[in-house]
Amino acid sequence: MLPTRIGVRNDISYGMYVYGFPVQHALILLGFATGSALGFWVTATLLTAPLAWASWLLVERPAMRLRNVGRSRLVADMALCNEPTGHLAAETE
Repeated sequence: MLPTRIGVRNDISYGMYVYGFPVQHALILLGFATGSALGFWVTATLLTAPLAWASWLLVERPAMRLRNVGRSRLVADMALCNEPTGHLAAETE
């Protein structure tokens, strides 16, 4: 039986999707598409996986950590703009 939480901590699926196509086309242009389909698939997967892993570590995971960074600041700024005292209007005059 498989665990139910596959890829929860490290999800390279998007990188596999993004980099798979260019890797496959590079292999075709370099002449690696003359063998079997299974061999081509294995080669493309083995070359794409490190790119997807690097993308997860260097781009996706840091970006996901930033998704909530500005939210608290935005909420605080919105609260200031909605204050009935009008002190922001006085500052701009």
